[in-house]
Amino acid sequence: MSVFMSVVFPASIKKGTQGFLRASIGEKVKCTMVQPYKDSKAERSKFPLCFNEWKYFSIQIPKSTDNTLGVCESHRLVVELIFFEQDTGVPKLIGKTFVKLLDIVSKSQMNHLLELRLKRQIICKLEMEMVIAYGSLGYGYSHQLKHPNRNMESLVERSLFLRCPPPDDRKDHHYNVVTPKPVPYSDFIAALMYRETTNPDNRTTYPSNSTISPIILECVQQQKVTSESLLLEAVKQVKVSDLEDDILELPEDDPAATNNTGDVEEAGQKEKLVLWEDCELVTQVDVSPGRLELTTQHIYFYDSSTEKEEGVGQDFKWPLSQIREIHLRRYNLRRSALEIFLIDQTNYFLNFKKEVRNKVYSRMLLLRSLSLYGTRSPQELLKASGLTQKWVNREMTNFDYLIQLNTIAGRTYNDLSQYPVFPWILSDYTSEELDLTDPGVFRDLSKPVAVLNERNAKAVREKYESFEDPTGTIDRFHYGTHYSNAAGVMHYLIRVEPFTSLHIALQSGRFDCADRQFHSIPALWQTLTDNPNDVKELIPEFFYFPEFLENQNAFDLGRLQISKERVNDVILPKWAKSPEDFIYKHRKALESEYVSAHLQDWIDLIFGYKQRGPAAVEALNVFYYCTYEGAVDLDAITDEKERKAVEGMISNFGQTPCQLLKEPHPVRLSLEEVEKRKGRLDASPLSIFEHLAELKSFFVEGINDNVPLVKAVVPKNQSHSFITQGSPDTMVTLSQNCLMGTHGWLPYDKNISNYFTFIKDPTVANPKTQRVLGGPFSPGVEVTAGLFVVSHDGKLLFSGGHWDNSLRVTSLVKGKTVGHHIRHMDIVTCLSTDYCGIHLISGSRDNTCMVWQVLQQGGCPVGLCPKPVQVLYGHTDEVLSVSISTELDMAVSGSRDGTVIIHTVRRGQYMRCLRPPCESSLPVSILHLAISYEGCVVVHTCVEGKATLKDKNGLHLYSVNGKHLCTEGLKEQVTDMCVSGEYLVIGSEQGFLSIRDLYSLSLCATPMAMRVPVRCVSVTKEQSHVLVGLQDGKLIIVGVGKPAEMRSGQITRKLWGSSKRLTQISSGETEYQPACNQN
Repeated sequence: MSVFMSVVFPASIKKGTQGFLRASIGEKVKCTMVQPYKDSKAERSKFPLCFNEWKYFSIQIPKSTDNTLGVCESHRLVVELIFFEQDTGVPKLIGKTFVKLLDIVSKSQMNHLLELRLKRQIICKLEMEMVIAYGSLGYGYSHQLKHPNRNMESLVERSLFLRCPPPDDRKDHHYNVVTPKPVPYSDFIAALMYRETTNPDNRTTYPSNSTISPIILECVQQQKVTSESLLLEAVKQVKVSDLEDDILELPEDDPAATNNTGDVEEAGQKEKLVLWEDCELVTQVDVSPGRLELTTQHIYFYDSSTEKEEGVGQDFKWPLSQIREIHLRRYNLRRSALEIFLIDQTNYFLNFKKEVRNKVYSRMLLLRSLSLYGTRSPQELLKASGLTQKWVNREMTNFDYLIQLNTIAGRTYNDLSQYPVFPWILSDYTSEELDLTDPGVFRDLSKPVAVLNERNAKAVREKYESFEDPTGTIDRFHYGTHYSNAAGVMHYLIRVEPFTSLHIALQSGRFDCADRQFHSIPALWQTLTDNPNDVKELIPEFFYFPEFLENQNAFDLGRLQISKERVNDVILPKWAKSPEDFIYKHRKALESEYVSAHLQDWIDLIFGYKQRGPAAVEALNVFYYCTYEGAVDLDAITDEKERKAVEGMISNFGQTPCQLLKEPHPVRLSLEEVEKRKGRLDASPLSIFEHLAELKSFFVEGINDNVPLVKAVVPKNQSHSFITQGSPDTMVTLSQNCLMGTHGWLPYDKNISNYFTFIKDPTVANPKTQRVLGGPFSPGVEVTAGLFVVSHDGKLLFSGGHWDNSLRVTSLVKGKTVGHHIRHMDIVTCLSTDYCGIHLISGSRDNTCMVWQVLQQGGCPVGLCPKPVQVLYGHTDEVLSVSISTELDMAVSGSRDGTVIIHTVRRGQYMRCLRPPCESSLPVSILHLAISYEGCVVVHTCVEGKATLKDKNGLHLYSVNGKHLCTEGLKEQVTDMCVSGEYLVIGSEQGFLSIRDLYSLSLCATPMAMRVPVRCVSVTKEQSHVLVGLQDGKLIIVGVGKPAEMRSGQITRKLWGSSKRLTQISSGETEYQPACNQN
C-alpha cells in the first residue's frame, strides 16, 4: 500500500516555518523531506509536503493464520504534521490524524480527506490517496502498482518505468517499476526516507496527542541541513520524564544536553560525540565505576575503578549497529539501569543516576533507530510481544518461554540478586527410573515450594496471621527469605568460577560448612519439603549446564559432619547416570505434558496475579517487604553508610520480579488440541521430526540432469516485498559444474497433495540465461557442499576451492562475482557461517582458519570485510571442516591431522583440542563438523587408507565444554551432515538418508534409500522438509506423506494474483521410489 498526500493549511502558519509529514503504522515510519512554508496567503494549498516522486509511504500487510490479510480493527495509519520552531529548532507536533487500514483494504476507500487535529482543534486538512502494490514473483527489484483511474507515470520518475505485458488474468491498469540497477529493497522504495524497526506488526498503541514519538531521524532537509547534522540536532533535543512507566517525551528545551557534546576523530572518519555520563558496569563479580560515551557510530565504556590494572579493565567499544535490544532495568529496586543486548548475545548491565538513565536510553534509541518497546511497562511488553500466545499454541518450548518471562520481568545474569528463576518440577529423586508419564513424580506447581506439605503450610499460615510490627514499617509476610537471591545462586554454582570466589568472599575467606553446601540433589529436595523457611527455587543451569554438578577444579569442600564423607561432585538422583543424563532427563521433564499443563500455576506465583495482594496472601506467597519494588526509597536516604546497608539488605534478601500479569495466566493447549488446530489452518507445516514414521520422498528433475547437485538450501531469513495471498521463499541450488539456480519454494499448502510447491528457476534450462559461478576450481579439489555457503537472505553465495586461494562472494541475483578475498596462503577447503549471519569461517590447506565479518547494509548481507577478524592456528595439516557459533563464542575446526580445535570467535583465543577416539593405527581425518544451537559438537571421523567400510567411519559427540559424550560407528561413508534441533541428518556415498538423535547418535528411523550417492543435505527452516542433492542431479524433497489421494490436474490455486494449475508450478508431483531399500 502506498500513500500520496497534499496538505491545506490555515493562514496562521508563519512564512519560512520548516516542517515535514510523518506517516506510520505501528513503528514502520516514513517522513517527507523537510520543507520551508513559503507564503501563507498565496500558497496555502501548495505546501510541498507530498509523498510523490517515488518517495511514498509503503507498508507490508501480512497474512494472518486463517490465510486472510492480517488487518484488524485496531490497525491504523497515523499521519502527523511536525514543524521545527523557528527560534529553538525544537520539533513540535502541529496536528495528527489516522485512518483505519481495514477501511482501506477491505472497503477499497482509496481517497480520503482527513482533518489533522491537535487537542480536538482542526489544524489543517489533508488529501490522501492510496495505491495498492503487489510484489512480483520474488526477484526483489520490481514492483507492480495499480490504480483504477490514475496514470502512475506522472508520479514516478520515467527512468524507473518499464512497461511489460500483464498476466493473462490481470485486466487492471498496472505498470512494472524497475530500478536502474539492483539495490536492496529498502533502498529501492526510498533511498533516504524509509525505516522499519523490529517491532511486530500487531502494535496498536500510538503517540499521545500532546507529544511526538522521538523517531524523526528520517527527515532530510534539502541543501541546508545534512542528515548527520539533523540527527545530532534531534538527539540533542530529546529529554525524558521520570513518570512511573518511563514514557519518553520531547520537551521544549534541554540545555544540559549540549554540555557533554563534542567531536571525535577516529580512523579517518569524523565521529560525533553525542553525550557522556558517569555510570557503573554491573557484572556477576563486581560493580565497576566508569564513563559511558555515546557517539554517532559507537558506544564506549571506560573503566575508572582504582583496582584496574594496565590493560585489564572492563573497557568496551561496540558499533551501534551491533545493538539488538535495550531494556530498562532496576538495580537495588531503583529504576536506574539499562541492559544492552548485542546481536552476538553479548550483553552489558549499566547503572546510572536515576535522573540520567532515561536520557541515555532515549538518545541510544534514536541513534540506533531501535524499537520503542522498551518504553513500555513489563506488563505491556509481555502483552505486545505475543509470547504468551505462542506458548499457549506450543510454538515455543517451556524453557524458552520461562527465559523470556525472566528477561521481560527484569531478571538478568549480570546481577546475582536478580538472577533468572526456574521452578522445581520433580518430586521423585529416589527412584531407579524416572517415569514422566506418572503425575506422581512431579511437584505441585500451584504452591510455593516451602508449603508443598500441609504441615508446613499450616505453620506458615499461623506465622503470617500472628505477625505484627509495632512500628508499622514491616508488613506481614509468610517467608523471611526469598526464592531467588545472590547467596542462593552462589550456593548452587559453588563448584564453578567466578561463583566459587564469590562464595569464599561471602564466607569471609573460606568455604562454608560442608553440611550447608549444595552436595546432593535428593538431600536438598528433602530439606526443602521439611523446612518451611527454605523457599529456594532453581536456576536455569539445572536444565542445560551439567558441569556445575561436577567438582572439576578439585576444590576442598570439606566433609559432612555425620558421615565424614568428603563433599565432591553433587550426588545425583538414582535415575540419573551422569550429570549429562540428569540435565537431559530434567529438561525432558520440563517439557513434559504434566508441566505443560500446570506451568501457568507457577507463573502466576512468580510473575503473575498471585505475586501480590489478596491472591498472594491466599496462596501463601508473601515475602519480606524489602524484596518488593517501592518498599524502600534509596534516594531518600541521605546517610551514605545507611544507604549502603539498605542496598546490602536488598541484595542479600533478593528482589521479586516485576509483575507481568494481573489475571490468571492462560492454559497451554494439549497435544490433541494443537493437532486439531493445525488441521483447521491452511499454513501449518508438519515437522518431519514429529512424523518420522510417515516420511516420503518426492523428486525434482530438470535442474541440471546428470550433473551432481552439491548444494540445495532454503535460506532462513528471507524478506518479501508484499504479501497478499502467498509469497514464495527462494531455494538456492548449485550443481557441480557451478550452475546456480534460485527457485521458488512454498513448504506447505493443504490443497497440494505432497505438501509443498516447487517453482523451477527458468534460467537454469536456457544456456543464454544461465548463471554460473565464476573462476575455475583448483585442480584436484573435490567440489562438495562444504565449499559453499549461502547467506541467510539467499542473495549471496560464498565459495572456496578456487585456484588463486581466494574466498569469493557471488551475487545470486546477478550471477556475478562481487567480492574477491585472498588472505589464505593455500586453497580454501571449507566454509561455514553462524546462526545469526554475523560471521563466516574458512579453513585452508595452509593449516589455518580465518573468521570473517559479514558486511551488512540495511540489515542485509552485502559482502565480507576485506580483512579477517581472526586468524586461527594450531593444526599441523590441512583443515577439512569448520563450524562456527557466534552466540556461543565458538569457532571449531577439524583437520587431516585428526584433531578438532576450538577457539573463541571474539578474541581468537585457543580453548581446547579434541582427539576423537579411534582404535586404528592408521591416520584419521575430521571430514565433517556441526554445532547444535546449544553447543553440542558432532564430529565425523574417517580412517584414511582403510579399504573396507568396517570401522572406517565414526560419529562422536562432545559437550559445549569439550567433554566426550558418546561415539557411534557407521557402516557407510558420510558425504554431508547437518544438525537441526535435537536431530542429526546424514547423507552417504552409499545412497542413504538417515536421521539420528543428537544426544545418543542412535538412529531414529530406518534410513531412506536414495539409490544413488547423496551429495548434500539440508533441513528447511520450518523443519518441514529435508532437501537432498543426488549424484545424478535430482533434488529429493523428503516430507510427511500425502494427506489424501487427489489428482493434481483437478486442483487450481490462486497464486499471487493469478490462477495456475499445480502441474505448471510444481515439479515435485512424482513420488521418488528407488529400486532398493535398506532394512
